[in-house]
Order: sequence, then C-alpha cells, then structure tokens
Amino acid sequence: MLFAAAVVAACSTNGSGSAGAFRLIEFLESGKDNIPRNRTLTFRFSSSVAPAQDLFERLKIQNVQTGDDPNFARAVGSYVVDGERVTFIPALPNAEDRSDAGFKADGNYVVFLKGGPDGLSSSGGDRVAVPQEFLFDTNEFFEDPLPTDPPRVLGLLVRDVTTNATTDLARLDPRPSEQGLLDNAELISNGYVIDPGAGGPPNFGTAWEFELLISEPIDPATVTPDNIEMFEIFADAT
Repeated sequence: MLFAAAVVAACSTNGSGSAGAFRLIEFLESGKDNIPRNRTLTFRFSSSVAPAQDLFERLKIQNVQTGDDPNFARAVGSYVVDGERVTFIPALPNAEDRSDAGFKADGNYVVFLKGGPDGLSSSGGDRVAVPQEFLFDTNEFFEDPLPTDPPRVLGLLVRDVTTNATTDLARLDPRPSEQGLLDNAELISNGYVIDPGAGGPPNFGTAWEFELLISEPIDPATVTPDNIEMFEIFADAT
C-alpha cells in the first residue's frame, strides 16, 4: 500500500511562529492494513494543537471504498486534544450487525490533514503549511480493549448448518462467572425464532450449532464442561 510520509519538510505558514514550525510528527497507523474497528488513532504534532477548531474538517477521516459497494462515509467518533496529541475515538456499535460502528468493516480510509490558510492550527497560531493524506485499512474485527483482564464473552451465535444462517443471541458482555441467558419468551417476542432445519417435529433432522465468541484466543485444553456449560432452567409453572 502507498502512504504519505508522516513528517513534512519545513516551509512557510500563516501563523505567528517560525516558518514551518507546526507539523505532524507521527501517525503510527499510516499505511497499515487490518486496523480493528475500535482502534483509537493518535496524531502527534510538533507543538500544542488549538482545541477550538473544526477537527472533523481539518483532520478528516473518510472511507474511500470503491467497486461494487462504494462507501464514502466519514468515520464517526470524537476527537480529543491533549497538548500536542490529537486522538480520534471511533464510535462503538449498538446495532446487532455492528453496522453503526465508527469505522466500517473492511474499509479503505484516508486521513486528510488540511494545510494552508485554513489548515490545522497550533495553540500559538501556526498552521500546517502543506496538506497531507494518509491511508489505512480496517478489518471486520474489534480488538480487546482490556487485554490484561480475563477473557470475556463478546457474542453468542446460533447457526443453522443447513443454510449457514446465524442469529446473535448474546446478552450484554457477561463477565466471568456470570450467566448468558437465553429466554424463549424474549426471543419469540423479538422475532428471533430459528428454524432448526430439515426433518420437522418431533424428530428434527438437523442440530443447531452454538458459537461462543471470546475476547481473546483461548487455550483449547481449558475448554471443558466445567468451564463452559449450557443447561436449561424451568420456571416453577412450566
């Protein structure tokens, strides 16, 4: 992948400081592939960045996906200015298919750093002299935001092996020793009724597969009936 250099040569600016003093020093994700969709992006500049400016326009992050399914949406999230550092925090998804995440899955993104008279400015009034562009690609995954914590459940899917269709049955991020509950009444009321495949009642011919998604790689030797259990709870009246 082609990408721009992260440091610009000194040239004149329209600010009050010395010529070319304000510039981007570092953007580590420049030119990288397979960036997780919840990865925060950090830009380090040569001096403090003025917080009261339109960062969505002067440090714009936009998908430039082309082909059969073009997508030119801007990344959704928030900018945090801390001295010479600007951090972009992508929005986390709420939709079941995660389509509302700040970064699109398998997206091709360009960072447009605006320069010139209306370019990104420092607290001292200098502006980035020359505009720059930086490329990075996203994948479809989300990295574990708490790598030092124990593994956590990120999702619970049921798959119909006859069609390969899946339905997400997960509850909100159960922690170790907590239960992920599947309630028949709630599933039915929300339309999550799954055809178990060929055969029909009472002798369904195809079993469902349940897939438990974990926040990090698991040692297969630790996956035992003592660590991961599925059992049925009946109400008193049932």
